[in-house]
Amino acid sequence: MSISKTNLAESCSGERYWFAFLLSSLATFLIGVIAILLWRCGALIYKRGPTIRHRSLRLVSNADKQEISYSFDAINERNWATIIKEYAAKLISGQQLPGKILVIAVVVLSLASLFIYFYDVNTQPIESCQLWSQSPTQQIDLVFNIFFLFYFFLRFVAAQDKLRFWCLDIHSWVDYFTIPPSFTAIVLGRNWIGMRFFRIARIMNIPDILQFLHVLRSSNSIRLTRVLCLLLTVWLSAAGFVHLVENSGDFFQNYSNSQTITYFQCVYFLIVTISTVGYGDYQLKTTIGQCFIIFFITGGLTLFARAIPELAEMLSNKKKYAGNYRLENGKKFVLVCGHITFTSMENFLKDFLHEDRVSSDSFYDADVLIVDKKHTVDFEFQALLKRHFTRVKYFDATVMDPVDLERVKLKRSAAVLILANKDAIDPDGEDASNIMRVISIKNYHSEAKIIVQLLQYHNKVLIK
Repeated sequence: MSISKTNLAESCSGERYWFAFLLSSLATFLIGVIAILLWRCGALIYKRGPTIRHRSLRLVSNADKQEISYSFDAINERNWATIIKEYAAKLISGQQLPGKILVIAVVVLSLASLFIYFYDVNTQPIESCQLWSQSPTQQIDLVFNIFFLFYFFLRFVAAQDKLRFWCLDIHSWVDYFTIPPSFTAIVLGRNWIGMRFFRIARIMNIPDILQFLHVLRSSNSIRLTRVLCLLLTVWLSAAGFVHLVENSGDFFQNYSNSQTITYFQCVYFLIVTISTVGYGDYQLKTTIGQCFIIFFITGGLTLFARAIPELAEMLSNKKKYAGNYRLENGKKFVLVCGHITFTSMENFLKDFLHEDRVSSDSFYDADVLIVDKKHTVDFEFQALLKRHFTRVKYFDATVMDPVDLERVKLKRSAAVLILANKDAIDPDGEDASNIMRVISIKNYHSEAKIIVQLLQYHNKVLIK
């Protein structure tokens, strides 16, 4: 039986050690879980230690008639750990310059590691026996993994729940299946591409890091980026798994059913499959791959069916409600913000646009600009806007952002009306939110005329 060159390199003499790479990842996970559980047990015993020692010391004191003192300051004992934890949290959050440099480096090196993976899957077999010292990509990959190991350590120190971080954090699993195999490759003198496709999951970090760096500001852009990153992660990761199992073959069939298929052919196969087109020019031969595609189609169809309409809706809403207000000479307009719902705006517009106000009020012909941040504008609210489209305009904006205040031309507005939620469970909290809106508007334009609804009379003194 001949062995495919995309499956196992000829220099390996037919010997496979992929299980050693996989075991190194699983062993790292299990050893970490055991260590965390032992640490928790030890911490629990240590915390109960002072009580036990106090009791034993009192018994000795009563027996020997000697005065024995014992002191234990739990706050000082934990102080060093708290300081380290806070510093690690600041680093990974990007609040300071070193932290910003760190998160930028994570993004850059994560993308670079993906390019190395794409290069390796197109130029090397799944398992090769090339020495680490003779493989430049393997050497670069090891340097990246040392950095990712350092970043993993920082995230572990900053985590509130260590066990949850170790077991349930998706990026922790990425590190388990990418970092230990790099060191295993040095020990065994061979390389296994294997689970390195898990690195694609690092794409999920991009939206958070862009938020840290204030690149993404609006809720729409954040949601749009997250959905796109999720789709790319699922699609490209699944392609990596299909590439691995199809080029390797089923181990329980002695790898006899492997086939030569490139990574990008796997990408093409999955997009054709998930789109239900199914040209049939590629098909899976391994039992593991066929079982995987059953679950992928079930979950992938659900994911894509939900994501595509959401993307279309976000893009259409962004284009429709993300523009600037066009001023007309002599035309007055007022801004309305705060508690914006279909019911509150319907009642407000019913009074503000009432026919009895014609020629009896200086604002009877003023436009109404609704300023509010919504994830989506529902059909009921859209129908309300269409009924009053000549006088009412909606802007996906917030008065807490000076950029949005410039978009709606706050300095040229006749007045700003801030509506309150009369049914709020926490009236003081509702008033506090509206007072913050007043402060933001006044900071932007101190001469702005503001009419604000307050639910509690005693909060009125806060805006004088």
